[in-house]
Amino acid sequence: MRKSVLISKRAIVLTGLVLALSAAVYLNWQYSGGNDSLLTASRDETKIGQSIYVNNTVSNTAEEDYFSKTAIERENSRNNTVAEFDGIINNAKSSDEAKKQAETNKNTIINNMEKEINIETLVKAKGFEKCIAVVSEKNVNVIVKAKQLTSAQTIQINEIACEQTGFTAENVKIITVE
Repeated sequence: MRKSVLISKRAIVLTGLVLALSAAVYLNWQYSGGNDSLLTASRDETKIGQSIYVNNTVSNTAEEDYFSKTAIERENSRNNTVAEFDGIINNAKSSDEAKKQAETNKNTIINNMEKEINIETLVKAKGFEKCIAVVSEKNVNVIVKAKQLTSAQTIQINEIACEQTGFTAENVKIITVE
């Protein structure tokens, strides 16, 4: 019985860490990667419909690094988290409750990854060279390589994000990176 209490505590701590990691990733994305050295002082927010369009300027050499680094960091973070959940699921000492919670969390991450890939693919199909989507529990951030978006482009991206995630427009944030 003592082992199941320890495993349950471990599952709670692990779930808390995953939520904290998710919040950190979300805030990082919300503030354009959190790397102020890449950003210039220009930031323009425009509300189109219910979505928010954010225009940030990033230097040209930093842009390549931004999209590449972001994709690599996201993949590494997710792989580590999924590996931790797999460890719980495959551990014979884990309780059934801990295994169920780990499986649920793993499936949520995988579903969000699929949504992100779909959004990125569809946005690129609309003519954008680079795109990164970040889906969380309640929001989606779509980062595209563009100097500025027209209203029509913003609406297209918004529709794609809403269609793929089931979120409403007010839960979609579109960010441009030049």
